[in-house]
Amino acid sequence: MNIKVLCVGINHYLGISKLTSCINDAKDWQQLFHKDLQVPKNNITRLSFGPKTNASTIKKELRKLVKSLGKGDLGVFIFSGHGNQKFTTTNGLPTIKEGIRARDKSIYENELRTITNKINPEAYFVSIVDACYSGGVDFKELILKNLERKNQNLEIKSYANKILKENLIAKENYRKLLKPLNKNFITLSACKPNELAYGDLFIRDQNARMNGVLTYYTIGYIKDNPQITYAELIKKLQNILPDQSKGHDQTPQLNGHKNIINNTVFK
Repeated sequence: MNIKVLCVGINHYLGISKLTSCINDAKDWQQLFHKDLQVPKNNITRLSFGPKTNASTIKKELRKLVKSLGKGDLGVFIFSGHGNQKFTTTNGLPTIKEGIRARDKSIYENELRTITNKINPEAYFVSIVDACYSGGVDFKELILKNLERKNQNLEIKSYANKILKENLIAKENYRKLLKPLNKNFITLSACKPNELAYGDLFIRDQNARMNGVLTYYTIGYIKDNPQITYAELIKKLQNILPDQSKGHDQTPQLNGHKNIINNTVFK
């Protein structure tokens, strides 16, 4: 299988707080693909610094990746950075739009979906999102159909908490609303839509460095067992997270078609 990878890791933002683990995440993914999975350097693009992490460049590189995928190819998009949510209405219904935060501005699901909709139907595509609020990120807009229209006028913060905790997460109805793009599309995300994604100081090979929690454990499990399937991977991740003893209050999520969920990761 021909694997092509786009890794984005952003620590430095314009106008919002900096992060400390995301560039390391992108570097570690790059190393995993090249050294452990034998993906040629020319097939791996990493965006980590300055204007290269602006929204326009990320979308440009994602378009390039999608366009390059032929029959049987595997495209991988990895993002480590800030995540966010936008609360709005669609056709009079309360809507949550999830997004990833580029250096300069957010990129929302509908923008990403416009690009990923053009993936060759005979290619495979994996997205890994190590960001806050990322539980619904499979690049498909989420509409909360079960809310009364009167809730639209609530103050944003309380409104967000209400719909996420009472109407979405508690019943986990979001799983029914989120559908994979196609049978060959799978998304691993760091947490549920109402949770944060954490970074921490980890020791690997006698070196201490910051990493996203999802990234650290995911790469570790793949290295330990290169034949691990997506189903086995998410089970391991959800067995170790959330980890209240370390303050890692996040629950990794996997969205994917049944035809691919039992495949070996990146195969």
